[in-house]
Amino acid sequence: MVGIEGDADFGRVNGGFTIPIFRYDARKEWEASVRGRFGYTPTERLLLYVTGGVAFTELKYSWMDITGFFPPVDASVSKAGWTAGIGGEAALTHRVTARLEYRYSDFGTTRFDWPAVAGSYEQHPRFQSVRGGVSVRF
Repeated sequence: MVGIEGDADFGRVNGGFTIPIFRYDARKEWEASVRGRFGYTPTERLLLYVTGGVAFTELKYSWMDITGFFPPVDASVSKAGWTAGIGGEAALTHRVTARLEYRYSDFGTTRFDWPAVAGSYEQHPRFQSVRGGVSVRF
């Protein structure tokens, strides 16, 4: 089996850290991809596959001085990267299939500068996800 598929998810992923008086936050609110899908059917009702392609996301960053002495800085960066994964899809009936997939997405390196304190932070945003789904054919 050979195919092409695209998807988008809008689940928020965020994280950050605090060092003595500074707070750093990063957030991803969506990710989309266009991928090839290559698989085989070891049994009549099961498809096993690998997938890979290009991924897109928007990352939002903020640096803040918790004392309020330095002005905060916010940035939004659109990124393209790559994604790859494996999965399986099983036919439950003639019309219904269930699917489970693992994917890894890598968006390269992003540098965030804070000129007020002559500082910067470099991040390599990577995400792992496990996705499931049910499809009904009409």
